Amino acid sequence: NNNSNVISNMGVIGDISGDFIDNHANYGVSTIRNDKTIGNITGDVINNYVNWDPIYDHGDWNIPYGIFLTNNGNVKNITGNFIHNIDHRKSMDGLGTGLGAVIFNQRILGNISGNFYNNLAVGIYNSNTVGNIVGDFINNQDVAIYNLMHIGDVSGNFIGNSVNRNNFAAITNNTHDWENSPLRFLSESANYTISDNYNIVNGVRHDVAIYSGINTRIFFDNRKHTHYTVNDKIEYLELTPEFVQPTIQYMLDITGDGTGYTQFNNTITNAQNVNITNGKMVFGKTPDTYTGTPSIGGFAGIAPILTMENGTFDIANGYTETVNLNKILTQRNKNYISIDLDIKNHLADMIKLEAGVVGTVRLNVNALADLDIDNYVIWFAQDTASVSSPFKLNSVSGVHYGLDIYTDAINHRFGLVKKGNWHPVDFFALLTDGTTDTMTRTVQKLTNSMQKRVGELQWLSKNDDNWSDPSNAFWTRGIYKNFDTNNSTVGLYGMEFGYDRMVAANNALKWYVGVQFHPQYRSSIEKPHPLFVNFVKAAIDK
Repeated sequence: NNNSNVISNMGVIGDISGDFIDNHANYGVSTIRNDKTIGNITGDVINNYVNWDPIYDHGDWNIPYGIFLTNNGNVKNITGNFIHNIDHRKSMDGLGTGLGAVIFNQRILGNISGNFYNNLAVGIYNSNTVGNIVGDFINNQDVAIYNLMHIGDVSGNFIGNSVNRNNFAAITNNTHDWENSPLRFLSESANYTISDNYNIVNGVRHDVAIYSGINTRIFFDNRKHTHYTVNDKIEYLELTPEFVQPTIQYMLDITGDGTGYTQFNNTITNAQNVNITNGKMVFGKTPDTYTGTPSIGGFAGIAPILTMENGTFDIANGYTETVNLNKILTQRNKNYISIDLDIKNHLADMIKLEAGVVGTVRLNVNALADLDIDNYVIWFAQDTASVSSPFKLNSVSGVHYGLDIYTDAINHRFGLVKKGNWHPVDFFALLTDGTTDTMTRTVQKLTNSMQKRVGELQWLSKNDDNWSDPSNAFWTRGIYKNFDTNNSTVGLYGMEFGYDRMVAANNALKWYVGVQFHPQYRSSIEKPHPLFVNFVKAAIDK
């Protein structure tokens, strides 16, 4: 129940042990003020607060200060819980509390261990150097961590923290030095969650947990089979001080020992670079506890450059989505992307690339149902820079058959097809194995398939995407007459349908095939009929 500083140090103090409860002071006064050296501080900090008093105010409402600790010197470590400490001073614009912080550090502060619950003030304000921070930040009504320079590892849950001010979030990282002062979240001994944090701007709620400023970097480092789950948005703080020369917006790194992962269930906005090194990045979704609608992991704003070194990018989450990337850079060979395949709706997760892939990516495919893909090509990547596939199939789960990757070099697309099925990739690969010519192989496959389909009474099936309805028999008879008139050597193949044969070919020519049915009705650039594919291939070969 002190009305001023409990401890004001301008010399050297060893360790301090004890609880700090119900202390209050006027503007600019902290429970502990340190201007030189203090050892370890151990104890709980509960119900301390600072009032604004016009007697002590000099016109600047936003000068930051500490409610519990203002450190202008060196403090070794702090251990304790920080509960319901309050900054009563209001900022001049009325958007929320001032910049009063439970712990305000301007010099050197070691590790901070403890939980921050229900504080109505900034939790930790750092403008110099703080060691590791271990503890949970729950239901605080201001910024949990405001970092302007260097903090060690951060390990803990961030849940239900709210901020009522512009350009701030529960975790605000504004170091402007991505090389020397990254903000690093570490999971090693437990799993952690960042969820239900938000800020209110002009009366509108935004579910954002992390603001990262220009030239900043954020790490999620997962080890010993642990993970971070991020249900809130990560956004770019669009404020550039005059002294900062912008080089990047911000970078996001997923690292570890290869056993853990970080799952993002909301958008990552305007990250310029995303790096996965010995780690795993997962996109998922989770119900929004405020709106009731699910939030979904993904990139928003600019398309980031994805760099992978022994990394995994996992978007196989039970639903299909589109991920926009600038390009993918791979180092070493063990880099994986996992996607969903929705055969029922002929969809897959789609990766859209603006500048291609450097290196090779191994693809893991998770089919949502064990259905027959038939002769469909289901696209999973669009790459404006590549004409050959940078993707190599690594594993397939959920179906009883194998898959191949099909390359559409003209449209720079890559798709999945049933292994061994008769689809366009077979014809470009092609059918010429030294034992027979392309035309004969094609005719044989046509007739074999048609014989099977006649037996199954599928001539007129409207669900048949591979063959047109065999009708208008007189056209075929006319073609036969032309063959005879030209004295061509004509080989007749296939099933008879009344008096008409389904397929005819002239073996004396490189490519001469006539068919009764009309493949042009269902052939398209996206899914060309084998007759057209092989005709063009034969022309190219000639």
